[in-house]
Amino acid sequence: MKSTWAGPVLLNAIQDGHKVCAYSGELSSYKFLEWIMLQATESRYIGYKTDPKSGKNIACVSEEIQKRIRSWLSGKFYLYDNSYIDDNNQTESVMKVFELCAKRFGCDLFLVDNLMSILCSPDEENKAQARFTAQLKAFANKYKARVIMVAHPRKSKPGENFTNDDISGSSAISNLADTVLNIERPHIRVTKNREFGQTGFIRCDFDPANRRIFQENIGDKIVYGWDHNGISLPEHPANELEEFQLQSNKDAKQNPF
Repeated sequence: MKSTWAGPVLLNAIQDGHKVCAYSGELSSYKFLEWIMLQATESRYIGYKTDPKSGKNIACVSEEIQKRIRSWLSGKFYLYDNSYIDDNNQTESVMKVFELCAKRFGCDLFLVDNLMSILCSPDEENKAQARFTAQLKAFANKYKARVIMVAHPRKSKPGENFTNDDISGSSAISNLADTVLNIERPHIRVTKNREFGQTGFIRCDFDPANRRIFQENIGDKIVYGWDHNGISLPEHPANELEEFQLQSNKDAKQNPF
């Protein structure tokens, strides 16, 4: 769910005129782009197909829409193919690509998804996390950029609220971060906000068709800037199926700030 939240943040930045670069250690570049295609598309344009082997229904975007989204993303969205990373030097490889994208292409928003997948020295895991987090912080300051870093939480007891101490790994992760968010399926808890100081709980909904998380009391109103002219609705839309119906956790007692 944390990775699901990050995709639309990149797309929103592009919509606002920024250029972005993403590293995904868990998804191949092909699968990551599949997710971006879904998240760039309004739910009403998403169809579905049935996997003949598993019988599972899969949300999908038409080739025509994908072509238009690719055209819109061209020169604005850079995705690092993690299959080319040297396992012995992952952090250095990612930093080199980030610097290239900042200097040559003008990217100012970067995604590391996730911290645990990029480090491969378990004997010094906390030190490596602290070192890489510091590198990202220095990089962001140098290039006046923003970096989103996805990290995993520690296991907590049911009913306990997330705190910054619950981030798995080095304490440097939360100490160096300007903002800390926890995704609580599908809600968002803000536990650190250095710039504005405001923290709190945001009630959210999740659309499984296009995999967007959005604030419950506002709804999903985003229409991205790719060419929509002449696009037809799918004959069999995904949201006509039960598994692609809007998901909302009504049990949460907190209100959005």
